[in-house]
Amino acid sequence: MVPLVPFDASAAAVLLGAGVLDQPEGDGVFLEAQPVVLPVCAGAVLCHDGASRVGSGVDPRLHAERFGEPQVRGVRDLDVVVLAVEFEGVPFGELHEGGSVDGAIVAVATGIANDGSGALVEGKVCDQPLLGSGHRAAGQQEEEGRDDGTVRGHGLSASVFSEAAPSTLKSTRSSLPVPGTDRWTYIHWALEQELLTMPSRVKRRARTRNTPSNHIGDTVILFQNGTVIDGSGQQAYRASVLVHDKQIHSVGDIEASPDMEVVDCSSLTIAPGFIDVHSHADLEVLEHRPEKVMQGVTTEVVGNCGFSVFPKVPLTGLAPVFDIIFAGRGKREWEDAGSYFEDVETMQTRTNVAALTGHSSLRAGVTGMKAGSLQGDDLREVKKRLSACLEQGSIGMSTGLNEAPSSYGDFEELVELCRIVAQHGALYTSHLRDYKFQFVEAVQEALDLGRESGVPVQLSHLQAAGRKNWDKMDPVLELIDQAHREGVDVGIDAYPYVAGSCNLSQLLPLWCMEGGTQQTMSRLRDAESRKRIADETEGGMSNSWKDILLANLDNPEQQDIIGKTVQEVADERGCAAVEAALELLIENECGVMIVSFNQSDENLRKVLTHPLTSIITDGLVTEGKPHPRTFGTYPTFLGEYVRDKGWMSLEDAIRKVSALPAARFGLEGRGLLQAGCFADLIVFAADKIGTRGDYVEPEHTPDGIEHVLINGAWALRHGRLDHAVCSGQPLRV
Repeated sequence: MVPLVPFDASAAAVLLGAGVLDQPEGDGVFLEAQPVVLPVCAGAVLCHDGASRVGSGVDPRLHAERFGEPQVRGVRDLDVVVLAVEFEGVPFGELHEGGSVDGAIVAVATGIANDGSGALVEGKVCDQPLLGSGHRAAGQQEEEGRDDGTVRGHGLSASVFSEAAPSTLKSTRSSLPVPGTDRWTYIHWALEQELLTMPSRVKRRARTRNTPSNHIGDTVILFQNGTVIDGSGQQAYRASVLVHDKQIHSVGDIEASPDMEVVDCSSLTIAPGFIDVHSHADLEVLEHRPEKVMQGVTTEVVGNCGFSVFPKVPLTGLAPVFDIIFAGRGKREWEDAGSYFEDVETMQTRTNVAALTGHSSLRAGVTGMKAGSLQGDDLREVKKRLSACLEQGSIGMSTGLNEAPSSYGDFEELVELCRIVAQHGALYTSHLRDYKFQFVEAVQEALDLGRESGVPVQLSHLQAAGRKNWDKMDPVLELIDQAHREGVDVGIDAYPYVAGSCNLSQLLPLWCMEGGTQQTMSRLRDAESRKRIADETEGGMSNSWKDILLANLDNPEQQDIIGKTVQEVADERGCAAVEAALELLIENECGVMIVSFNQSDENLRKVLTHPLTSIITDGLVTEGKPHPRTFGTYPTFLGEYVRDKGWMSLEDAIRKVSALPAARFGLEGRGLLQAGCFADLIVFAADKIGTRGDYVEPEHTPDGIEHVLINGAWALRHGRLDHAVCSGQPLRV
């Protein structure tokens, strides 16, 4: 028997009871849950990405012949906790819905029909055993005694504990006769210690539930006989995947039938759709741009680095980065997260879209580009706006602490805001205050924010920028590992390139950005200010001007120098490189995008292979020569770094682009190829996947990606985009 892992249950908690599974052949099997206390305190981490298995108390005589190994299907919302055992793809006993009542949790025990219909069987909200009171999801009552393989819920109980619940409970075993058989089978569930330290988070109940429906409609697609990599990190296996409408119906040995569309995958790999949790496509998703789908992305998280299109921000007077990231917004404004999600839903998108609330956007909407930490009424207003956005389904808050105005926020301000994020069960993502000379201190600040506020922390595009700082990567990773061991909920994301991309103005000292682009331009034109800016910019360089490639310039008369380095432009003009850089900013009204070669291959390997790292694009479509990550991040990762360089197994790589980011950001029902999950999947040729795009010619369609399905609809078919299909959904979390 597997013992319970003791942990704090000082808050309200739930005990999952026992039930009876009526087999189609009438051979009912009694299932008893090991008592499991699930605390609802905000700091508890009870999420699971499907990779690990739990202990089993199954009678060994029955284990092999009746069932596969039990495994946790997932533990989800803070007040909608899911803990289930899966036998041969049939889930049983989900604690499906819950609500806070007088400080306790009242649970509804549910199951799913075992007859192939996919019908949901649900019990009533109560704190007493549920005795056969199931009904279908549509509300149609089931007839008692009907032998159709339904999980009826006999003896299924949801017991409620008060706030004085003990931290552990003694195991109990009932002695109930098993219908239809003289043998008893006991299934014991237990939480393993690692489940309490997974890089994931407890999240609040979604206001709009983004959970798969059990309804089976007319769309039936069989991806037949492919190499399945399910996202969990488990070894690849040969199988077929059956999709019914928006849902993965089953995975395994499935025979084709006349009503199915059959897709031959015998030489291909089937995997969950890729999840880009660091995207800047806030506007691009509304423009139905194809770049993400073409590289296998099915879900993306926008609003990163402190910049989101909501809540409402001024149309003018902001820093240059606002003008670049939101160049296509025109006069469009979004009052809050709710209005943005309404547009995502109404205008439709190719990918599923979750959204962070940006710290810079919050500040800009209240104090513009004013320097200094928020105080008094200003802080109260920002907190009010942040809370509203989180209530409306925003997935968390992002900062961009080396870009104004987010950079003006001090530790105390960030703690105040992060506490609100933690109270909503949301996530904090940090574009760090520095990736160069103060890299170690910047990571320490982010980790301390997690300790102080209890918020889960995501370290965005982790890297040591510039040759002078490459030796800082090992100490940073040690800091992260130590914090993780101590219980700080920390995660990492990174893109598979040694070069990054940003506005050239990001190299300037922060003080010269106060007041927005026009005031920055005035300072650049003032001789005294310009000298100070030049000196501080040069002193802050961690690499050389030969490493800075011009990717785009707003000035139409300077398009011929796109693709040159700043040093090359300086040599042509016969001036110092820093002076050439400042002149380019003046000549382009600060509208200069660069590609900066920052990292070493060895540091990139250390970050990409770290167990906490999810793979991201950090992509943004711009004119000129955008960073190639915009078009080919995931093919580059899987082709160059996984297949060709062998930095990790393909199974681990797929986990880093699917189940890991899904669990980290609480994207329920996504990131895994399992029955009941959303039908977001990609089919690709593992021996061909890659891209010809580079920094000189970035815009190339990736190779090797055959099919992409998003919510059960064809987004990419035989390598061709379906321009008419926009099947993405807003993910209000």
